[in-house]
Amino acid sequence: MSGSPLCIVWGLQSRHEGEKKAFELASKLGITTKNKDKVLESLYKLPAADILEKAHEMKLLPFRPVIESWLAAIGQEKFLSKCPVDKYNSGKYNKGPHMMGFVNVEAKAISESSFSALPKVIAKQLIQTVTDLAFITGIDTKQQLLRTHNRHPIYYYRFSQDSSEYPGFIADKNHLNITGAGHADDLAYLFYFSEVGLPSDPAIEKTSRRLVRFVTNFVKYGNPTPNGTADPLLGITWPNSGLLGRSMDINTELSTGLRPINAEVMAFEALGLGRSRFLGSCFD
Repeated sequence: MSGSPLCIVWGLQSRHEGEKKAFELASKLGITTKNKDKVLESLYKLPAADILEKAHEMKLLPFRPVIESWLAAIGQEKFLSKCPVDKYNSGKYNKGPHMMGFVNVEAKAISESSFSALPKVIAKQLIQTVTDLAFITGIDTKQQLLRTHNRHPIYYYRFSQDSSEYPGFIADKNHLNITGAGHADDLAYLFYFSEVGLPSDPAIEKTSRRLVRFVTNFVKYGNPTPNGTADPLLGITWPNSGLLGRSMDINTELSTGLRPINAEVMAFEALGLGRSRFLGSCFD
């Protein structure tokens, strides 16, 4: 949900960046050596809670998946040795029904801290561009690559419900008044968060029950709408996305449509940004 290994900036991490971040974490924990092996030995001896606390202080996502070098641990099995874009292109991955998608304003949560000093029209455009470039381009590219070799259905969605009440912990609280759902907003419709509580708005409660139904159906049957329009809560059939990117828009009302991207994402994809090994920090 709201992610892909093809997402620029945060999907993967180069080995150089990973090493740099490891030394930064070590420094925060009082480890001063510049020897990688000694850093690792020192980290082994520390409580996991201390490591997590200091890692949380670091910017963005300090540690992300890294393509493992063939020179490392020669003869031993590796977890990730090939770029995901190459795996998708080759068709050499575990196949099965897939459910994937994004929220319509992924970058909404960063608006207050990063763009609040800018004129509204510029700030809103920047937030949409970050959403399109850092999230949707990689996610939509993944759908296109998956459907080429995966003979199973790929259920594609866009979550666009807006609520100032629920979930409140990522609600837009600045002068921009951006409508739509931000990154991870949809999770509070699916799982209980004590910071948010249960919804009092009947429309929000209904969306929550629908999202839970979609996911539990998919887990049980490999299909989010196995009963189609006969389901009294959903009343709709979720189509396989296929070549045209057919998708489900999850809002106060449910609706289906074609590929849920705008002209900016189309332009980024035409430039190959979602498949770029360099921009995706993918070096094997």
